[in-house]
Amino acid sequence: MTDSVRRVVQITDTHLFADPARELKGIATDAALRAVLAAARDDLTAADLVLLTGDLAHDERDETYQRLRALVAEYVPVDVPLRAIPGNHDDPALIAARFGAATVANLGGWVCVPLDSHLPGQVEGRLSVVELARLDDALRQACGRSVLIAVHHHPVDVGSLWMDGIALTNHEDLFVIIRNHGNVRAIINGHIHQEFEGERDGVRVYGTPSTNVQFRARSDQPLFAELEPGYRRLRLYPDGRIETEVVRVGGVVRNLDLDGGY
Repeated sequence: MTDSVRRVVQITDTHLFADPARELKGIATDAALRAVLAAARDDLTAADLVLLTGDLAHDERDETYQRLRALVAEYVPVDVPLRAIPGNHDDPALIAARFGAATVANLGGWVCVPLDSHLPGQVEGRLSVVELARLDDALRQACGRSVLIAVHHHPVDVGSLWMDGIALTNHEDLFVIIRNHGNVRAIINGHIHQEFEGERDGVRVYGTPSTNVQFRARSDQPLFAELEPGYRRLRLYPDGRIETEVVRVGGVVRNLDLDGGY
């Protein structure tokens, strides 16, 4: 590994509440996130970029985003760039107010483009005309550099009927732009609460576990899995190669409440 390798950490679907004691399906999301951040401390300290990829708050309250910002600041050094994008449970304006605009991140031979797939009032996602144009411009300006896209909703099927029904609805528009430029190497997403790896048009697609509740993979109905929470770390090489892995974190109390909605 050389100095030109860029390190990225993805944390996703934290689902915090204004009340840190509140639970989601039997898991205290605040305590679970703290455990993940503590386990990821070395990766966060060494990171060139930290990505928070949506569903950061479950209650869409400003107090929740304030506490998340303060909590992340305990583990992410001030000189490490941070980008936060909204998921379906989020308030995009509040995220922007607390974390700033999710602008393109320049990483030497790489560029990371965070995208907003939030669709007001809906669980599924969509990239607006403005976001698609912003992506098109960013890929054009990348000028031969490799590109990593970060988005909340998954742009390819993951093999779960119910989950694929609430994916990125205009993924075809996304891939048209990607094919026009040819410099996107990978897409990372949240939303699916599970580890996933796929590919389309030569672009790798990586899904990442939540920091709390996990969904059962390849299930036609929304079922939960007795799996540990986690985060993803990536190493981006100058020649466009990617090494990535999911890190699972033990010690999180998981008394899954399988009744009621999500």
